[in-house]
Amino acid sequence: MVQTLGRQFVMRADLDRAAHAIAQRAAMRAVEHRRRAPQVVSAAIGTQSTALYAREIEEVGGDSAEPAGLQLDVAPTENSVTAIESPRMATMEGPLVLADISGYTNFMAATELEHSDVLVRRMLNTIVSSLKGRLEMVQLEGDGVFFVGEGVAPELIEWLEDSYLTFHRRMRIFLDRRECSCDACAKAPELTLKLIAHYGRYSRQRIGETGQVHGVDVIVPHRLAKNSVPSHEYILATRDLLERLPEAQRAPFVPHIEDAAGLGRISLGYRDLASLRDDRSTVTGSASGRR
Repeated sequence: MVQTLGRQFVMRADLDRAAHAIAQRAAMRAVEHRRRAPQVVSAAIGTQSTALYAREIEEVGGDSAEPAGLQLDVAPTENSVTAIESPRMATMEGPLVLADISGYTNFMAATELEHSDVLVRRMLNTIVSSLKGRLEMVQLEGDGVFFVGEGVAPELIEWLEDSYLTFHRRMRIFLDRRECSCDACAKAPELTLKLIAHYGRYSRQRIGETGQVHGVDVIVPHRLAKNSVPSHEYILATRDLLERLPEAQRAPFVPHIEDAAGLGRISLGYRDLASLRDDRSTVTGSASGRR
């Protein structure tokens, strides 16, 4: 009798351990499924998004792939968690460029969100693609994109001019293909591009899952976004950048000074870009005087 009860107790304990192991494995599978699900959904959405605009990018000479910096977020992996916890990287030096869509605030305030969101995203993607392989996109800032580089390429100003022209070629394609008369489509020609460039030092750091560049010089282009330049589409460059460029690149710039809050008076030069447009990139009805 005692032996029988002992065997029954052992069998019950074995069953309990087996049931516990099965429950543990099921819980682990559920956690893994939840971790992978956002990646699958994000990848599907990103693929669909790429297909929607790839043909237009090809027609304006850009890259047909979705710019890496604008992809939807996915669940962090072990490697990404390690990167997030990594210490700040060493200080670097080079150009810091803010590409900003002029007329954005008025455009968003006067148009349907569903339509304006699509157009603005397309134009931001165009800016990123136009500078891919030349400057590195480090931050997306609502109506603009912030780029950094190392050293100063003698063709830097030409790159920025190309970005401006590509922006308007893409806009022209959009307007030629539009099939609706919503406010966003009607007001799209009011959007244009200004580029603010500086040369300085910066470091990289991560806050949570977001990468950022850090430093006083990073602030300069952002403070100069509001200025007294008598144009709404231009390149505005600091003396720190201009003096590192070849004379031929500096010559078209008009001397200018701005009083930037907290940074004092800054010596600059600006170049109005409106004259660069030709029949292929001109958008009828472009805005005037918007900053």
